[in-house]
Amino acid sequence: CRTTRALKKSSGTSSGCTSTRRTRRWCCAATRNHNARHWSARNRVCPLGIGHIRTKTHDCVRHGTLTLFAALNYLEGKLITRLAARHRHQEWLAFLKTIDEQTPGDLAIHIIADNYATHKHPAVTRWLDRHARFHMHYTPTASSWMNLVERFFRDLTEFITEKSFASTRELADAIIAFLAARNDNPRRYVWKAKGEDILRKIDAARQALAALPSASNAVSETAH
Repeated sequence: CRTTRALKKSSGTSSGCTSTRRTRRWCCAATRNHNARHWSARNRVCPLGIGHIRTKTHDCVRHGTLTLFAALNYLEGKLITRLAARHRHQEWLAFLKTIDEQTPGDLAIHIIADNYATHKHPAVTRWLDRHARFHMHYTPTASSWMNLVERFFRDLTEFITEKSFASTRELADAIIAFLAARNDNPRRYVWKAKGEDILRKIDAARQALAALPSASNAVSETAH
């Protein structure tokens, strides 16, 4: 999960009255699976080259995967995290409880999360109904890149990719150490691209796609 902590005021209406309450926005990032692998010095990653992609040798051994739930506080760059063996609604609910415990009780919590069925399980929905300070915001399908926490996962992936682990326990220890160092020296991620520029590129891409011949026309022309 991505965690957005916004110590700013938001106005809400209750029974016709306007109230002011401090809000913490958590960019609740989607979970990511990391493979635990082990290979000897002679079985390292084969590098990129002309005409072939980067690969691993045949005797690279897989030891399993871990799921990392991460909530990014985008104003401070700090993280709330939880490691789990699986990604089911039970693990997601446990992570929401972790966020609840580690967030001051006087703050409203806004969570930005993937549009994923696990996040909308009836058990999760019932828990959210009982905890009114939680407000869920889901990214559109196939748009998890919009969640700022994905930028953190890129850093973590780069840290892990070139290492080898003999077990998921070693992998977990490496991730925990990385997270501890990250929170000791937090760094904000800041969007640099302007929204107008992004929309302009999207519009140009749509126009380019519209100018291409349709698949049915291409097949028809080929047949003749």
